[in-house]
Amino acid sequence: MYKARPVYHSGQALVQLSRLPNNQSDYLSRIIPAGNFISICIEDDDHELCIRYEDYEHCYQLLHSNDFETYFDSQL
Repeated sequence: MYKARPVYHSGQALVQLSRLPNNQSDYLSRIIPAGNFISICIEDDDHELCIRYEDYEHCYQLLHSNDFETYFDSQL
């Protein structure tokens, strides 16, 4: 499973949703509260929707562990 690397903006480690695979971006958009999204300005005009890397890491671990459990449950 693809795991994003953080980008750093104003001293914060962030993940840009637009750079994630669609399944991860959709998943994060559904489970992360709206107040946790951060909009950053890149090159004066482009605004990127981001989340803190620690939030991404937490969600990634949840998603990864769910896939892991599902796989082993299906093997019974």
